[in-house]
Amino acid sequence: MQAIKRVVRTFEYDILDGGVSAPPGVDGICFEEVAVYPAAHHLTGFLCGLIALQDYVIATRNGRIELLVQCAHMTLHRLCAEFDTGYWTRAHLLQYDLASTEQHLLQERLLHSFSSSAGCMECARRAERWAGYAVSPLARLRASLRSRQLDFQRMLLKYMRAALFPKSTTEVVRIVIPITAFPLSGGMRAIITDADRILRKDWQIAYLTNFVGANSGEYIIYRFGKAWTHPWQFPAVWFYCLAGGMKLFSLLRQDAGYQLLLPQDGVFSSAFTTIVGKLAGVRVVVMDHGNMTWLENPVFRAERLRQPEMESASRLKRWRAHIQFQCYWFSLLLLARITACLADHFFIPGVDGDEETDVCRYLHIEPSRVTRYASMIDPGQYHLLTEDEKGQKRRRYGIDPEAIVIVQICRLAPEKGIEVSLEAFDSLFAALPPERKTRVQFILGGDGPLRQHLERQVQQRGLSGSLTFWGDLSRQKAIDLLSLSNISLYSSLRGVGMPLSILEAMASGCAVIATPEPLANVTLLADGRGIVVNAGDAPQTGRALMRLVNDAILCQSMGKAARDYVIHHNHPIQFGRALARVTGCSSLDALKGESTIW
Repeated sequence: MQAIKRVVRTFEYDILDGGVSAPPGVDGICFEEVAVYPAAHHLTGFLCGLIALQDYVIATRNGRIELLVQCAHMTLHRLCAEFDTGYWTRAHLLQYDLASTEQHLLQERLLHSFSSSAGCMECARRAERWAGYAVSPLARLRASLRSRQLDFQRMLLKYMRAALFPKSTTEVVRIVIPITAFPLSGGMRAIITDADRILRKDWQIAYLTNFVGANSGEYIIYRFGKAWTHPWQFPAVWFYCLAGGMKLFSLLRQDAGYQLLLPQDGVFSSAFTTIVGKLAGVRVVVMDHGNMTWLENPVFRAERLRQPEMESASRLKRWRAHIQFQCYWFSLLLLARITACLADHFFIPGVDGDEETDVCRYLHIEPSRVTRYASMIDPGQYHLLTEDEKGQKRRRYGIDPEAIVIVQICRLAPEKGIEVSLEAFDSLFAALPPERKTRVQFILGGDGPLRQHLERQVQQRGLSGSLTFWGDLSRQKAIDLLSLSNISLYSSLRGVGMPLSILEAMASGCAVIATPEPLANVTLLADGRGIVVNAGDAPQTGRALMRLVNDAILCQSMGKAARDYVIHHNHPIQFGRALARVTGCSSLDALKGESTIW
């Protein structure tokens, strides 16, 4: 029994911690026949583990293991649809190979055995369905033909790879990160920069980009295409993919040491990366930061269609822009479907149930190929200042040490809802008593196409004395601004993933007011860590500002709770563990847990 207890404990631990469990999805758990990452999710091993633990629970009445079995049981329900092709079963979910006849029969019998033990009618119906496949001549013929097709494709790819790409001999983990522009300021690129700083001691990272920014000397960067081969319009997006694919193909032909491709959008960069990666036999993990959601986002479509009108274009130019955008939207859809078909895995920031979840379902991306993660924040960059330190820093920037500072850092673009912020601040300013008005200071950091329009709005509202524009900010200046602020405002009308601007404000100890765009904001600011207001609701935003401006103690407690949360949930170690799971790169030893189960 002591030996059994030690064995059972391995089912409670992640593979990274010396166990045999892997977490498909948000709260799933799968017992792995082969305990390595990337996890294959062999159905035979999963079912054997479930049946064994079910027997253990019956014998010992162990409540903790019973909960583990229940969680794994629910995961089995979610994964069964992926194992079932409609005519046969798959052996595992890593390469989607069909099971042999012996494996198929064993899987059916194991599922039937578990359904009897657990009293699960859903599993019983699935087992009966699989038993029907085994006795159907048409299903057996279809499975046989499909297996031969996969074997032929694999053999053809093997010969092509041998002819086109040299064999790899390096032991260093080397990766290529295709990205539209690097290094530049911005949420996505800031996340990649932080990840680079954490991971470069284990990985050798090279960037493949269309536009190289300033301060690029410390990075390995390969550039492709010209200024007009950008991914933001039709037909330039196709030239972007062609130029990027040719450059990546050339790079992999010249140097076979790359084990991973990590494109930073799920549409254009990923399309050419997945094609070349599949040809070269290199694993492709797509990190999408919201580009895929453009396909189903009516706000994005409305913004792009309205842009020519905002620029006062002629009717002919507006008509041409409309046709051009329709072609662009169709191109994005086609490129996204290529990515969905060929990518090995999707590594997406945010929470389950948001827009990214919807678009993955729309593109028929299986749940086992999607891992959601919490964006990383390096707590060492964000320090809580004492009152004296905050006062000194404010004086350096020309801010009253006793002021109540409200900050919003974002690109000055229509989707950021900055006009809503101005209206909310105007209502706050009108309701404040005169002695408190002089203490409130609103700082707007960032630049963009709406800068002049917003400056006129500020003058018309008479807010020039209390609202200042700081323009485009460096990363360090943005961190400094957050450290001396009391309240951070986020008013975006649309958003995806897990916004870095909110995470940075929380890590800086600011009280945060934000819209639920994206859905991750609701999770981040729950339990009193911030205030969520409806997108586009200026009166509600104004009331939230009034509440915080009049309650300094609430601001401080809210900021402390927010900082504690992101340090615990958005730490680089959490990000590294999630990345190790999807990439299978075992060199991230510093980010693995130490096994204590033996």
